[in-house]
Amino acid sequence: MRRPRLYGPGELAALFGVSRQRVLQITRRPGFPEPLARLIGMNVWDADEVDEWARHNRPPRATEGRRAGVVTNAPARGGVRASAAADRRVA
Repeated sequence: MRRPRLYGPGELAALFGVSRQRVLQITRRPGFPEPLARLIGMNVWDADEVDEWARHNRPPRATEGRRAGVVTNAPARGGVRASAAADRRVA
């Protein structure tokens, strides 16, 4: 008998290109495959079931969709644009 391929939260994060916190949100969505096992430290899913789900439902990555290629001049953390902060260091 063939062993099932398994995904834990770390594998899902890598597969979807998201954080482990986002993985928790994704795995709680209706329609996401049920865990194959619920362990003390984490759940594990059948990789084939997750791969099939992802083919039809994978959330877009930050580099896809409407966020792709968007250049913003919004302030960085601390309220100062990165370029303005660099100008101050040079002065």
